[in-house]
Amino acid sequence: MRSVRSRSVWSLSCSLGVLPEAGWCAEIEPASAGYLAQLLGALVLVIVAILTLAWLLRRLPGGVGRGEQPIAILAVRAVGARDRLLLVQVGEEQLLIASGTNGMRTLHRLRKPVTVAPPENGGGADFATLLKQTLGRRSS
Repeated sequence: MRSVRSRSVWSLSCSLGVLPEAGWCAEIEPASAGYLAQLLGALVLVIVAILTLAWLLRRLPGGVGRGEQPIAILAVRAVGARDRLLLVQVGEEQLLIASGTNGMRTLHRLRKPVTVAPPENGGGADFATLLKQTLGRRSS
């Protein structure tokens, strides 16, 4: 008599049509083939869930592994369709950087650090806070 592991392999090969001999596949109970299909379906669902969560963690701000960084973008200003000015803090130093279609280059190293005020619309606020503010303005 074959072991349970051996039966799983045989039932998988029979359900996929790998074994052409009908004699081998006739020995396998239909319940074991159904169980194996259910097991493979659950495995696929778990893999899809893991990949989806990994994708979400990379896309959401404040994700895993994004602790305190030595480089911070303090402000961004659009000066054209694809051109931007960036105020970047690197340690104690601040840099003004131009970013565009031709790449990036440093325009100026600031001797005195510039303090940047947070935007009035709550730039770092989450979606729920922004929605409440917008709905509050509409009702008044």
